[in-house]
Amino acid sequence: TGADEEALRPVETALQLEPESAVVNMEAGFLMLRLNRPHDGQRLLLRSIELDGKQARPHYLLGVSFSQTGLPTLGRSHLEKAVELDSSYVDARYELGKNLAAAGEHAAAVEQFSAALKLAPDRADIRASRSTSQPE
Repeated sequence: TGADEEALRPVETALQLEPESAVVNMEAGFLMLRLNRPHDGQRLLLRSIELDGKQARPHYLLGVSFSQTGLPTLGRSHLEKAVELDSSYVDARYELGKNLAAAGEHAAAVEQFSAALKLAPDRADIRASRSTSQPE
């Protein structure tokens, strides 16, 4: 969007001023993903993880991005890491469930969807995904 494009200049400045900041690299990576620049976003998110591997969000963002750009196995590993780092990360569990379901691993997908629903019982999208992944 136009607002995202406008945000690019200060983010680039922040990267120049603080190239070793995991947070700045993560936010810049997220912005690049929003601007439909997945390779730039993935590179910045990987740098963020290099700088601070204990944050779940860059793993989550990479997991979603890799899954959407045809690298579901790599996406899964980052989503699993996000859940490992923060077991209450609802969106990471949801995306991991979607990744597993797409790979035909329905029992594992249902497990992730169920864990996400315990944390966010009002999420209709998660409930719907769990029902479609249930074995007949």
